[in-house]
Amino acid sequence: MSHVYSEVCTHRMHNLLDEANKPRIFCIDRYTLSQSLPNFCEAFIRENGITWESKDRNRVNSLMVIENANNQSIDYAVIYSLSPSRSNYFDVELIVKSAYEKENIIHPNRRYNIKTLIKKCYYQDKTVP
Repeated sequence: MSHVYSEVCTHRMHNLLDEANKPRIFCIDRYTLSQSLPNFCEAFIRENGITWESKDRNRVNSLMVIENANNQSIDYAVIYSLSPSRSNYFDVELIVKSAYEKENIIHPNRRYNIKTLIKKCYYQDKTVP
């Protein structure tokens, strides 16, 4: 989850480690935008937004794009997965792995409504993707 408020550290000076113990550096821009992330995700689900799979370093994750985030002319890419919940209060959990501003996001042909993936996760009792 540290990827929503930090970025890759290209020099030796880092101030945190990510979940894989890789050096990261705090990013005020990512942090500021991440404060709206719960609202973005809630609205995305409520509006049954379009999502798709995205490959990154041989891993497949789901990607949602929040267009014009915070009424600005930026797109906010959110990398996430859906998992069956271990809680008694929720059926499915949306786990955000990373989130960042991105320009020119390519929308592939194979897309899904997020509620379709939530149902898949729930009924098949498995993590998506």
